[in-house]
Amino acid sequence: MSRLSSLTFPIVQISLDLTNIDEALDTAAIAVEAGVDWLEAGTPLLLAEGLHAVEKLRAQFPNHPIVADLKTMDGGYLEAEMMAKAGASYVVVMGRAHEATVRRVVDAAKKYDIGVMGDNLAAEDRIANAVSKNFKTRGAFVIEPKGNVFNTEAVVGEAVIKGRFLGKLIAERLTIHSTAEIKGSFNAAHLIIPAEDHFHWKEQIKVGSAEIAGELVASLHATGTIILKSTARLFGDAEVKNFVVEDGAVVVGYVRAG
Repeated sequence: MSRLSSLTFPIVQISLDLTNIDEALDTAAIAVEAGVDWLEAGTPLLLAEGLHAVEKLRAQFPNHPIVADLKTMDGGYLEAEMMAKAGASYVVVMGRAHEATVRRVVDAAKKYDIGVMGDNLAAEDRIANAVSKNFKTRGAFVIEPKGNVFNTEAVVGEAVIKGRFLGKLIAERLTIHSTAEIKGSFNAAHLIIPAEDHFHWKEQIKVGSAEIAGELVASLHATGTIILKSTARLFGDAEVKNFVVEDGAVVVGYVRAG
């Protein structure tokens, strides 16, 4: 999980949907050398190799987050616990699973400090099968582009929002992508808008610090430092202690620093 705190760019994940661990390790090594961030032990690999797949991936790639794509439908706590002990950073539970199953997966994730991903595969109505739970974890909270999380209060270490979120979000580190749709409120110690992504928020955003590489249409209030990367475009006012603007960045608005 320590590597998550250093990520300031979109996460690239490879799905190792193979049936042989040696081939999976070779493929993962090529992917990591090419710059892939997260490694997914795909469902076929877990069926063929079991826990050993996660254990061997963790041994060979100790600094990379590993996703165990179990597609859990029942046995939530036990399956999540087994994968966590084997070295997984995340487990995947199906959105169509019973609410009790989802809650037990989250319980195990809290105990072993791992993240939980929801999969809406085969959901006839993604809204009806969206997650509507409360989360609290020191780990990561990731909503993929097709993900829907509603009526939720989430207190997390790392939040990556690419899908729809309705509720209250508190994160130590929050990354917002162009595909994100947020309704409700959010608070972040550190806000990130990656390059080539954009985000529009009507109200003032209050953060500890921010790193903007994409486009942000909003007013910012930061108690620490705002960094505008060379690719950044900020349309809005900023009240901040320290304001760093790289060559090439665009600011349209009033800035008060100090």
